[in-house]
Amino acid sequence: MDRGGIVLEILIDASSLIVLARLNALGLLLQSYGRVGLTASVYTHGFLIKTPLDGAIS
Repeated sequence: MDRGGIVLEILIDASSLIVLARLNALGLLLQSYGRVGLTASVYTHGFLIKTPLDGAIS
């Protein structure tokens, strides 16, 4: 049973890494315009969810 939990954790981590990579890319873009910090990260996260960028990026 432990092994199943580990596999599930790895799958969750992989999808989280993809989301984090996208946020990081957009965060770096925002930093180049001088918007740095948690507010920028929250804004990017909302932007990712609300726009059809998902299909374009992946």
